[in-house]
Amino acid sequence: MDRIIIALTGMPASGKSTVSKQMKELGGKHIHIGSFIWNWLRRKKIKLTSKTSMRAGIYFHKLYHDLPILSWLLERIKKTSARVYVLDSLRSVDEYSYLKKRFKQVHLVAIVADHDVRYKRAKARKRFGTVLERAFELRDQEELQLGVGKLIDRADYVIDGNKTVDSVRHQAAQIYKKIT
Repeated sequence: MDRIIIALTGMPASGKSTVSKQMKELGGKHIHIGSFIWNWLRRKKIKLTSKTSMRAGIYFHKLYHDLPILSWLLERIKKTSARVYVLDSLRSVDEYSYLKKRFKQVHLVAIVADHDVRYKRAKARKRFGTVLERAFELRDQEELQLGVGKLIDRADYVIDGNKTVDSVRHQAAQIYKKIT
């Protein structure tokens, strides 16, 4: 069976979780790539924050070229028999290239939203506690350093994350149906 990989990328709070939830509801097997980092931090007994999560991601990217993350991801895909996988939060061109070498159908979907929209969302959801403007800007810079901007440029599909949640879900459903 040929597996279909839908890889989601985008800056923090752009709407990736909304898109992945919609695609999961339509039948895609959801894997959040950040789970690898979060679980690694927990095993190391390091407090899970936006800063520690980002630094761990940069650590794996620079030291290992994302290999531990990608090995974990490939193992998760091999363990299940799903046809469609929705990979939430692809961060680097290395990750994308790795997937393209291993699967025939890899579709890159970028979710884009303006900085002010994303910052407002990040403040409201408080995933890692209080979000300060400067910290959010630094996180954006780190994401761009990893390669998120390059992935957005390479995307096969783009979702406008500035729209309402219903609009983002609708865009995601249309893309999912077109791919599958």
